[in-house]
Amino acid sequence: MSPLEELEKLIPKIEPAVRKSRFGEGLQKISDIAQFADNLRVNFRATLDVANRTEYGRRSDHVEAIEKVVLEADTLSKVLLHSSNEDDLVRARALREDLQKSYESLFRSLRGHIERWVEEQFVSQRGYTDLLKKIPQTMAFGLAQEACCNEALRARTVRNAVEMQSIIQRVCEQRETLNTQKESLNQIPGAGNFLEAIAEQRATLADVTPEVMSWLVEMNALETFSVQSSS
Repeated sequence: MSPLEELEKLIPKIEPAVRKSRFGEGLQKISDIAQFADNLRVNFRATLDVANRTEYGRRSDHVEAIEKVVLEADTLSKVLLHSSNEDDLVRARALREDLQKSYESLFRSLRGHIERWVEEQFVSQRGYTDLLKKIPQTMAFGLAQEACCNEALRARTVRNAVEMQSIIQRVCEQRETLNTQKESLNQIPGAGNFLEAIAEQRATLADVTPEVMSWLVEMNALETFSVQSSS
């Protein structure tokens, strides 16, 4: 079972522990720990969703961070579920402090991963996006890609997994729609390859095939591009 699968399996176990801890919490001795565990359950769900959407958990340091949190959260849940005396309360508080630190470490690791993911999936496409914006017929597509990239960039600075999940979910759905539009553009022989070659500054006249030339004429985009000799 992968660490992410272990995390997914753990989430339902937390709720019974929270319910049991809140039952008879009149002295408020353990209610703060129960609330912490409940909030953690919500964050776990968000973290799991973000991880699955962005392929977090493949590196060894990712695995180690997830496994540490899973182990400590499972232990805390068991203590909350079976707590019956003051010693259990002391142990639960110590476990909460350890788990808080471990989850904060996991989230920092996830945010670092998201920074790299956004760079690879969105920022690296800016050259291609800028070209689309220069052609009247593809300008809307380019602007949509730019907006999606800007939204993805917000995920790098959020402070909690729930907000990150909301952003990542939106940009993944937007990217799926944009990829469909990109596939339509790629159906024009050579057009997609030509734009990518221009964006990556590796285009040559060989990329301007008769089909590409016809497409540029149709798009009224011949003067959008210039020719220069390679050094």
